[in-house]
Amino acid sequence: MRILPLVALVLLLSTQVVPAQVTMREDFDSLDRWEELHFPKIEAHTKYDIVPEGSNRVLRARSDGSASAIVRPAPYNVYRRPHLRWRWKIDEVLKKGDATRKKSDDYAIRVYVMFIYEPENASRTKRIKYGLAKKVIGEYPPDSTLNYFWANRPHAKRILTNPYADEAKMIVLRAGNDDAGRWVE
Repeated sequence: MRILPLVALVLLLSTQVVPAQVTMREDFDSLDRWEELHFPKIEAHTKYDIVPEGSNRVLRARSDGSASAIVRPAPYNVYRRPHLRWRWKIDEVLKKGDATRKKSDDYAIRVYVMFIYEPENASRTKRIKYGLAKKVIGEYPPDSTLNYFWANRPHAKRILTNPYADEAKMIVLRAGNDDAGRWVE
């Protein structure tokens, strides 16, 4: 199975020695390899830029009642490279964020890994469902996703099902403001 990592608001380690097995590394020299992704019915979009911080360059996302993502399409074999590593930092969590409800599906930061839909491996029902989705949005949606996020509050479970799609699993990596303002790996 191939996966397409979609990374939103992330700094991959640029101060560490990079092992030979690293498949993708981002030093944020520019955003040329990244594409903006806008969500339906969201009029205001997050602003992304690269800023210096110490000897590094980091991706900064600024949002004020807005939402969007940046995407770096980079397919790779998840069985050969099953690990991801990054650092992230937030100013503060969003007070009204709630990972269990559609209305409150909002977070200070998250990283998506999206698994590519492969029609040849799908059931007949799934091929019909994804075929209809392709007609509406112009391309196949992901088969499934992992969404690593910084929750506003602790949750009883570390892995949650996204309220919009059962195929999307959400993994709580941080919760609350205790680590806000500092880089966390």
